[in-house]
Parts: sequence; C-alpha cells; structure tokens
Amino acid sequence: MNMRFAKMSVQNESLAESFTVSVAGDREVSVSGCKKVLTYEEDLIRIQTRECVVAVKGEALSLKSFHPGEMRITGRIDTLAIERG
Repeated sequence: MNMRFAKMSVQNESLAESFTVSVAGDREVSVSGCKKVLTYEEDLIRIQTRECVVAVKGEALSLKSFHPGEMRITGRIDTLAIERG
C-alpha cells in the first residue's frame, strides 16, 4: 500500500491564531485549531477554525475523534478546501 502524506499549515502573526491540516493518503484528515463543526454529512464535513473554514468532501466521512481544538476525519476523501471570507 502506497500512502502519501502531506501537511499544510497556515499561520497568522500569532501562533494562537493558526490552524494546521494534516492529510494521510485519501483516507484521513486531521485539523487543529478547530472551533466547531458547521456541517456534518456523509459526503461533506465543514469545520470552523480560528481563521477560516476547512471543508472536506468525499464518501462515508466520519468524525473519529474530537478533542478541544482538534478533529480527525476518516472516509474516502476526494476534496479538501480552505474557505475564507
């Protein structure tokens, strides 16, 4: 099994205002800097971070863990988007 790993971090001037998105292949996304879940559907999960909205589109999506400020989404991930404004 060939797994691809990617990490994307967007930061403001202060680390307290940052968020991080980590992707493991096409089956898992972890997001830190979360505030709340905006949309939770089988094909779309949208998470409000301190600065923007992280949208994950795919199939059989599920929130596997939710700790203060951090979430882990699993399923078949097709699209990951950062929504601003």
